[in-house]
Amino acid sequence: MEKNKKQQASYTAQRIYLLSGLMECGVCGSSIVGTLSKGQYTYYRCNNKSRKKACDNKDVNKEMIKQYVIDELLQRVFSEDALPKLVERLNEENKKLISERDEEKKKLSRRYKEIKKSISSIVDVIAKGYFHPSLHEKLTELEQQKAEIEVRIKEMNSLPDTSFITEEKIIQYLLKDKEVLEAGDPHKIKQILPTYINKIIVYRDRIEAHFRLSVDDTVCAWMVAANRSQL
Repeated sequence: MEKNKKQQASYTAQRIYLLSGLMECGVCGSSIVGTLSKGQYTYYRCNNKSRKKACDNKDVNKEMIKQYVIDELLQRVFSEDALPKLVERLNEENKKLISERDEEKKKLSRRYKEIKKSISSIVDVIAKGYFHPSLHEKLTELEQQKAEIEVRIKEMNSLPDTSFITEEKIIQYLLKDKEVLEAGDPHKIKQILPTYINKIIVYRDRIEAHFRLSVDDTVCAWMVAANRSQL
């Protein structure tokens, strides 16, 4: 019974396509999805190729591309050399984000006060009996602007507070995800990959992985073997 459980767990793991939703065909632009070939071999295949037979891009071996992506993440994001630089960069980006949000809130607040003052002035003029259609148009325009700013202020106030995020917390966060990658649980790995991967483009002769988080902004490329059996 124990043996059967292990076999079932192994089979289930093989059918989890970690990169589904992240892969794109470099030939036709369609999404690339996991597929089971001959009931035994698992591949990633262009959706356009599967459904319409309208693309001739090659299939990519599931295990090979998975290992490539994990190895690149461990090297580019989680290595001893990359991690300190990445933490510093993320910390700087977070401070920049906080500063930009604070500045936008100040601008919105100033503009909101100006609009309320203008609305009050127009209402006073109308109350004194000086009415003109242009005043009504201007009042309507200002009320709309006021409502739009109120919505934006509400959106800004609902954004998550990142001021408490320190370098120490960033390190803890990254090391936790590194442990997930190294542990190899496919369910947990699938959950964290979108945090670090923007997209993976599969061409006929290579695969390009575009990372959201990396020490540099380069695209790492892996040459795909021409012979499908080697994938």
